Amino acid sequence: VDYRGVAVLADLRAVPNSDWFLVAKLDAEEVWAEARYRAGVVVALVTLVIVAGGAGAASLYRQRRAEQFRGLYESLRENDQLLREAEAVGQLGSFVFDIPGDAWKSSENLDRVLGIGPGHPRTVEGWLQVVHPSDRSEMEAYLRDLLATRKQFDRQYRILRVADKAERWVHGRGRVDYAPDGTPLRMVGSIQDITGDRAAEHARLAEDERYQRQRGALIQLATSAPPKDDRALENAFQQLTEVAARTLD
Repeated sequence: VDYRGVAVLADLRAVPNSDWFLVAKLDAEEVWAEARYRAGVVVALVTLVIVAGGAGAASLYRQRRAEQFRGLYESLRENDQLLREAEAVGQLGSFVFDIPGDAWKSSENLDRVLGIGPGHPRTVEGWLQVVHPSDRSEMEAYLRDLLATRKQFDRQYRILRVADKAERWVHGRGRVDYAPDGTPLRMVGSIQDITGDRAAEHARLAEDERYQRQRGALIQLATSAPPKDDRALENAFQQLTEVAARTLD
């Protein structure tokens, strides 16, 4: 502390060959001011570096996230396209039915299967409008029973396409999600056009039936007694033609 009562940083040196001393001093406040300035500069520079590094890292993170999202988006688009193509090949479409809200959403391929457009009502009533008139009451009762007994949707039924009024057979499948108290919440499923399969099945059944008729006819003819005279031969011919007519329908 010098004569002013101020803290100083001093250096005292003796003057050679004399009784004098030389003192050099600097107020401590000035020393600390410089130190504080330099420290502030260092802190500012460090903070700037940290902020710049953080900004760079954040920018790099956003860029990588954007690339990830772009990749995910492209993957979803590709998968969605593959799903649409698969649905088109299988002649089926998917749906999600909000049961309490009485509203369902359908895929593009389901709209094609049902022959409906964007303006068609996506409600139970709208679905029943697509169901064949002869089957509407039965299908409405089936849906009510299904939801009341906590079953899953699995039914083949006829529809009349809205666009061209063509009668088609479809197979509807759906999983129903229920609340803990048993309240039906949502149904997720698909509807497939099986008209070709039904026709093939009917053809197979008809072929089986024809085969059974032919088999029975052969057994009947094989067990008949051989004709012994002209009258018996005439009766045999009559029996043969009758059996052949029934067999060939």
